[in-house]
Amino acid sequence: RVEFLSTELGFDLKGKFPHLFVESKGAEDMSWHKVVEGKINPADYIDHTILKADATAEEISKLCTEAKENKFFAVCVNGSRVKQSLEELKGTPVKVAAVIGFPLGAGMTAAKVAETSAIVALGAQEIDMVMNIGFI
Repeated sequence: RVEFLSTELGFDLKGKFPHLFVESKGAEDMSWHKVVEGKINPADYIDHTILKADATAEEISKLCTEAKENKFFAVCVNGSRVKQSLEELKGTPVKVAAVIGFPLGAGMTAAKVAETSAIVALGAQEIDMVMNIGFI
């Protein structure tokens, strides 16, 4: 998958993000995820997501409840909903992810850095940044 994406994007993902790259056991292709012996629980890889601009507090609560019930890896929300999500998921293994530069990724790098700093300071454990594909 990594090699396919690198080719399609014309961007050396392995070179830029070596700390995220894991060689898969017995696979010809490399992957971002380790191959686990035995059963794999797909929920361990799901970021339960709501990114619509008009998402309500009630919808975020529902998202968090579903993530807890289904033992998803994370919820993914807009930065303005990180604090609520962290409060709702406190004491659970479910992580809180936030998007940066969503949906277009065409914003200024300085704005993305500031937004990332603020969201990390709130306690988000994962960042999904939309890159500016026009710069590639």
